[in-house]
Amino acid sequence: MRYLWLFLVSFLFIGCSDSDNESPHPVVPQTVTTVTIATYNLHDLNYENAYEGVAKVLHDYHVDVALFQEIQKEDEAPLKEALKALQIDYPYVVFSTQGGYGGADGEDYYACFSKYPIKESETILGESGKDPITGEQFDFIRPILKTEIEVKQQKITLYDLHLKAHSPFPNCPLCVPKRRAQSKELAQYVQANHELNSDYVVIAGDINCAVADDYSKGGTLDILLFHGLFTPVNHTLLPDTATHNKYDQKFDHMILSPALYQKYQADSIKIPTIEPNPTDHKPVILSVDL
Repeated sequence: MRYLWLFLVSFLFIGCSDSDNESPHPVVPQTVTTVTIATYNLHDLNYENAYEGVAKVLHDYHVDVALFQEIQKEDEAPLKEALKALQIDYPYVVFSTQGGYGGADGEDYYACFSKYPIKESETILGESGKDPITGEQFDFIRPILKTEIEVKQQKITLYDLHLKAHSPFPNCPLCVPKRRAQSKELAQYVQANHELNSDYVVIAGDINCAVADDYSKGGTLDILLFHGLFTPVNHTLLPDTATHNKYDQKFDHMILSPALYQKYQADSIKIPTIEPNPTDHKPVILSVDL
């Protein structure tokens, strides 16, 4: 009888302890926010129906943040009108304070159109730079648009750039050194202002990698990758896909820092061919899940 009583007490204790260990509050699953980012050289929006064509790309690919090159300040109103016709709103827009060739009126600017709040924006560099290989000094390198957006109380810093075109092609002896000089200046700036492993950083734009030297060790792309730390997403995952409609070249790149690449949404990288073309470049588009 004594053993039966001990058995019943043990059974009741075990039953009660299981229920006591249950959390009094249900576990609420974390919601994921998908952020789709695009880089797009717009060629001054001088193609026929360019505004409508660019707006349709942003609409069809659900772009949340667009980094533009070769856009002018006067393009904002007609582009937003075309977006409005598709019921798309980018309430946060910033332009660079300098054009891509030094800042004179009418020259190519950068812009960021965002559905998420822009916390800070600054036009950086745009002064002198030195080629890290030859040591040659250049009096002017193109500026870069730095934009910080906030998503779910998390900061993403985007660097929108447009490096020296390889023109005339292929004989342009100073083009690669100028691209390396600008890449080096940007890499030094990023390193001085970020924790490279933990910050969310995007480096994107028309990098104009056109020859083998751009892809070599210590070359244009390698510098921007911090020698393998950052990931060139389309170069890695779509290595055979050109980003230009005329030339079989990967001019445009989307580069992610290690922490942000961990958030990359699998198979989201796209370089669509748009018909009819609103510009001479193709957009590069990817998504991250935060």
